[in-house]
Amino acid sequence: MSRPVNVYEYYIYNTYQRTGTVKELSKYLDKTPKTIHRIPRLKPGEKLDPEIGKHHLVHVDTIKPEGSTYAFYDGEELLADGTLTEIAEALGKDPEAIRWYKTPSARKRNLRKALVRLDDDEEALHG
Repeated sequence: MSRPVNVYEYYIYNTYQRTGTVKELSKYLDKTPKTIHRIPRLKPGEKLDPEIGKHHLVHVDTIKPEGSTYAFYDGEELLADGTLTEIAEALGKDPEAIRWYKTPSARKRNLRKALVRLDDDEEALHG
């Protein structure tokens, strides 16, 4: 599953310039994301001392990814589809038990059950 992404306001000499993620700001400034991560972060309303530096970021939001959707099969039969939590509820299982079918150890056992990720057309993640 994707990780949450932080959104920042970018300032030069305490003057607002742009809002975006580290990736977006790195394109805007033509700098690497590693360089953007080194820019000091301040709290909203806090001013940067010009003697310390000219750039700073203010965290304004976190974008949480939507849950991935899956189909859970037993052989050719579709047992359930939806998020891992929805599949677990439909089958009366713990979500961790369903999540296990994504692991390498589950795939090595070559079981009939398979967990297939639907939202980005990945190959079967099955055990």
